[in-house]
Amino acid sequence: MAAALLATLLADQAAAQVETPLDVLAVRVREQGYPCDNPINAVRDEAASQPNRTVWRLQCSNASYRVVLHPDMAADIEVLN
Repeated sequence: MAAALLATLLADQAAAQVETPLDVLAVRVREQGYPCDNPINAVRDEAASQPNRTVWRLQCSNASYRVVLHPDMAADIEVLN
């Protein structure tokens, strides 16, 4: 029984540490010098996305961005009006 309880606690902790696309995008935008005070939502831009190139629209309380993430490279970030 103790093993089952420990497994449940560890699974809950791992689930709590999973980052959402909203979190990942907001962090990347901030790391590259753009303001994102309060990330509101992140939506995949299906029309602009291509195979191996996912485009996201990030809405923050003070700005909106189009973001393309690249492994081990800077993201492409475009400020939207």
